[in-house]
Amino acid sequence: MVMKEESDLPIADELRRQSDRGAAILAAAYLEHQIDQALAAHFVTDAHTKDSFRKVFKHTGPAGAFGIKAEIAFLLGLCAYEMKNDLLLLSEIRNDFAHISRDVDFGSSEMRAKCAALMVPGGVTDGESIDGPDARRRFMATVAAAAACFH
Repeated sequence: MVMKEESDLPIADELRRQSDRGAAILAAAYLEHQIDQALAAHFVTDAHTKDSFRKVFKHTGPAGAFGIKAEIAFLLGLCAYEMKNDLLLLSEIRNDFAHISRDVDFGSSEMRAKCAALMVPGGVTDGESIDGPDARRRFMATVAAAAACFH
């Protein structure tokens, strides 16, 4: 199944109930799990290496950051260069939602600009502006496309 939008994600019902902040963090966590699974499939993970894999890729490990996992996935050929760049931007957007104490939503000019820069197929063209609901849809569509890449 090729995922193209939020409704294609297995967690779509939960995402719809969330605020922009909650949805962005939850969707990114889902995608990070998909990346983790894809990476695990490309490394030796047996009884002897399982603990090492967990140490390296846990959130506090040397390769635990979402962005580092995106880079490794690209280096392993699990995603294209453009997808890697989208993953890095999704990570940045997720971090904004997770770590900025002021109100943040997809309607802010900063989030609209970041989401407009996502290269998900069928998106806006350069210079075209998007509103808050379109920014959230574009973020979720990029998450869905990326999850499909790693599924």
